[in-house]
Amino acid sequence: MINLARLVSTLLFVTACEKAPAKQPRLFTDDELTALETRVLAEVNKSTPDCIRPEALALWKPTGELAVCIKDCDVLDYGADHKKPIRRDELFRIATPEATALDAKCGALVSTAFERAAANPGCSPFQIGIDNVDGGPASMPRLLLLHLICRHADAQGDHASGARSLVAALQAFQDYARGRTNGSTLATASAARSSLAFGLIELLADAQLTHNDLDALATSLDHLIASEPPPHEMLQTESAHLGFAYGLVPLKGSSWPVPGGRSDLMLSSPQPSTSHDPRDAAGIMMLYALESGERLRTACQPTSSFRECFEHLNATPHTTAAAQVAASLDRPRNDDPATRARVKREIVGNYLASNAYAYWIATHAKDIVPLVALRLRIEILRNGRCPIPAELDVPPYSTLRAPSVLGDSVSVTPIDHALRVDPPAWVREQIEQDCKNRKPPFPPCPPSPKIVSLSCP
Repeated sequence: MINLARLVSTLLFVTACEKAPAKQPRLFTDDELTALETRVLAEVNKSTPDCIRPEALALWKPTGELAVCIKDCDVLDYGADHKKPIRRDELFRIATPEATALDAKCGALVSTAFERAAANPGCSPFQIGIDNVDGGPASMPRLLLLHLICRHADAQGDHASGARSLVAALQAFQDYARGRTNGSTLATASAARSSLAFGLIELLADAQLTHNDLDALATSLDHLIASEPPPHEMLQTESAHLGFAYGLVPLKGSSWPVPGGRSDLMLSSPQPSTSHDPRDAAGIMMLYALESGERLRTACQPTSSFRECFEHLNATPHTTAAAQVAASLDRPRNDDPATRARVKREIVGNYLASNAYAYWIATHAKDIVPLVALRLRIEILRNGRCPIPAELDVPPYSTLRAPSVLGDSVSVTPIDHALRVDPPAWVREQIEQDCKNRKPPFPPCPPSPKIVSLSCP
């Protein structure tokens, strides 16, 4: 997932390393920066630990035997097969004596930890201002837990039990991202849940489950999809994190005790500049983040679906000129209140016009598709056949294709004794358009996701 905060901060500070004219007068007074600090902290302090469950802490911040299992998984020797081209999230398929021994030692323990977390739903321990140390290398233990649970489910002869373990992991990873988490935590959860959903689809393709097993899985998936967090809080948190990690934290300096701890995602101090006061860049970041949050509150209400939020955000004209506008900090200007207000308005206004939130919404809407495909797979197995095209547009399939949080129907196309499942057209078009237009300093688009194909019985 694209990290909006890092992109905007890159654009904002892109001129710091360029040759520039003499240093310009400050844009923000000390009092104005203090007022912005207070407002940003107020947003950070909206995070609450009340919904964090002990079972989630035991899973995501493991100690004892579970921590040892994660360490053993990190150094697992996959033998010669490890050198073959294979996705990291599919390493669990490699069978070696060492891997088999690791599953015998840790598989049931990991499965139980996921099941306990799923049975006690709550929110993420990694919320801004509570625990910021997640993302990047810090998120690797979460991916190793994913590896262990997938290996255990794959190794079990009882497919029903393996399927229940993977559903529990889906529920736990949903809660891992629930609450006021940053974009990196969301990205980790997204990658894990996509891998789990594809793993379950493959497991169910060969499984011979009873009707009772399928009914129980259907109920669990219905609850999971209905519990999918709407985009409102995620957008609000992304704005708050931007002002916090790239504005307030660097402004306060490397000695400031950051609420929730320092993470690799944060700037430790303002970027040096010979052309403007570095504190102004931090002030712009905080002001932009606060105004972005206000706009997003209007465009994306607490109960709005992904489609509704996308339409509101996409209706606003966007520009890609933010990198050039960042040079406004360095342009010669008069040192008077009217000029300072105008320049701040110009810079913040252009950043607001260049935001990537419509793309952000589309990428997260895409992440719902594997869950819908998994639920469709279960329904196909319950009925013993694929639906004919006309049945896709009436209940239960029309209902399953259109989860309320998405606000639209997932595309399902019959192909060669199978069903192809795709995101809605607006999701595909937004992602394709963004990738086509993307230029440095924006990172390249990630590889295309797997095609979801459901074979018919």
